[in-house]
Amino acid sequence: MKSTIVKNLRPEFEPVAVVWSDTIPADAFQFKNGKFGCVLYLFAQASTRGKITGGSRGSIICTGGRAALGFGTGFDESDEQLDLHAALFSKGLKSAENREAYKAEMAAAPKNWRSMYEYGERRHCSSDLARAWILHEFPRYDIVFRVRAMTISFFHYPMTAPNTFIFLQYPIPWASWTSLQSHFSRTKTQRFSWFLQSLRC
Repeated sequence: MKSTIVKNLRPEFEPVAVVWSDTIPADAFQFKNGKFGCVLYLFAQASTRGKITGGSRGSIICTGGRAALGFGTGFDESDEQLDLHAALFSKGLKSAENREAYKAEMAAAPKNWRSMYEYGERRHCSSDLARAWILHEFPRYDIVFRVRAMTISFFHYPMTAPNTFIFLQYPIPWASWTSLQSHFSRTKTQRFSWFLQSLRC
């Protein structure tokens, strides 16, 4: 499969095609139902090793992974979850309104995730901005298919109409891509507001 984006940007990692389906190949790699696993591992296996990987509502239990694959989002299903994710997407424990509840969530997370919980993903410079993003800007999908499956290496993809593509990239090139996208998709007023918001971080 040919891609103008791949041709011009020359990403280091092969893009991944994502397909919606009600079935999944018997030899596809997927997590066991109810067992935590990061969807980025599925994408990496497809991109770097050419494997067919997949996930279902039963095998993807990470809230972020479920949102990314179209299984709905639980970020704001309660005030507690909204506070948790607003803190996680900003400055972690420092941003949490209920620090004791956040510490309990942090303690229950896998060990290698706890520092991320403590310091936050820092997508936003405050929990208020993160909360507004979750409530008003975060894209929401809840597909009708049982499986959002088969993340397949882009160049090995046998069909012509995948549901979406995922580009895996390091932070600095990714920042330049998203900055360009933000620049061309916003009005001048929005761009200036976004610039001032960036300065406040």
